[in-house]
Amino acid sequence: NIALTSCRNIKKELTIFLFLIILVVSFFVCISMYIQLFNFNIPFIMPISGGRRIISNLAQPNQAACFVALGVCSLLFFKNRLGNLNFYLLLFVFSIFLAISGSRFSIILILLIVLYDLLFMNNNSFKEKLYNAFFFCLFSSFGFYIGYLLFLNYVMDFSILERGIIDESSNIRFMMQKVALFLFCSDIFFQR
Repeated sequence: NIALTSCRNIKKELTIFLFLIILVVSFFVCISMYIQLFNFNIPFIMPISGGRRIISNLAQPNQAACFVALGVCSLLFFKNRLGNLNFYLLLFVFSIFLAISGSRFSIILILLIVLYDLLFMNNNSFKEKLYNAFFFCLFSSFGFYIGYLLFLNYVMDFSILERGIIDESSNIRFMMQKVALFLFCSDIFFQR
């Protein structure tokens, strides 16, 4: 932020450069996830044994999903320069790897990105915004479906939703949902 505000004459170039770095890093995260998915033996890429989630040499799958989601945000920034076909093909590919990460949070991330794009990113008419949102959801959903199938066949033999029910942290998650529901119900705005 300090660099962007102090260098006003190169603000646009610096912003483009930063988004390009994010896009390239996200692309390499996807490549390393692909290598781990099919257990290729490549130096500097950590192998993943069967039944473990793909982490792309990061600490956990949620971090890999966040990097790929940042790549989708960078795609939105470059959408006019890429053209619709390239944009939606890259969105499709990134959506596959969001699903392969097995991160439940990735679904929320992609929906938030669509919402942000609808509300703030472009100044198009409402009809054009809905048109863009439809194709965004179509390509990302199709990518998620392909990634979900790859996840089931190559990573785990149970789904992301089933993992949320049967994994070791499911009791804590259920407790947190109960607390959240209690907080909403006890708020004056949600009482009848």
